[in-house]
Amino acid sequence: MQRLLIGALFYALCPPAQALPLLELSPPRQSVTLGSTARVELRISGLDEATALSAFDVQIVFDPAVLAYVDSAFSDQLDLFGSGDVRAVESADGVLNVWEISLDSSADLLSYQADAFTLATLSFQAVGEGFSALTLSLNALADADGNGLPAQLGEADVTVSAVPLPALGYSLALALAGLPMLRQYPPRRRNQRHERFPAASAPGFVG
Repeated sequence: MQRLLIGALFYALCPPAQALPLLELSPPRQSVTLGSTARVELRISGLDEATALSAFDVQIVFDPAVLAYVDSAFSDQLDLFGSGDVRAVESADGVLNVWEISLDSSADLLSYQADAFTLATLSFQAVGEGFSALTLSLNALADADGNGLPAQLGEADVTVSAVPLPALGYSLALALAGLPMLRQYPPRRRNQRHERFPAASAPGFVG
């Protein structure tokens, strides 16, 4: 009995550690062709009824020889009722800074914000063949009351390959490559059939 009381007291004084929210890029791995668009979602999960997000500021580093930032689209989870927020995406030489600050009340964020959602969707154009890691780092993350919020981080990468030659184009290329060889050999003339014997004359009357 004494052991049970000691165990209960220890549990009350030292509650189990709460899992940290996860801030990640999704999908974690993708392959695209040269000239196409790679879309990456900045997502957060692991929130609950006692923890909501009011602001975030992250940095994403990528290879500018492989990817070029195009645009972004923010979700509505930090602007639940359209009352407004403050947001920006700043890009310079392979470094992307993405941040947003909610103007919603703490009570609204705790009551109506989802436990897991997409913060922003980022679009990149594949400008060169190769591999680019998307390295995520955290500048700031704030809970519903504006207090600092720790989080786990997940990264991603994108592989860009050359555009494959279509089957029809490949056949056409082979056909065009063979044209010079055909020109070296003129087409054969069809053999004309010669009659061995002259054509029979029309029958006549012998006088």
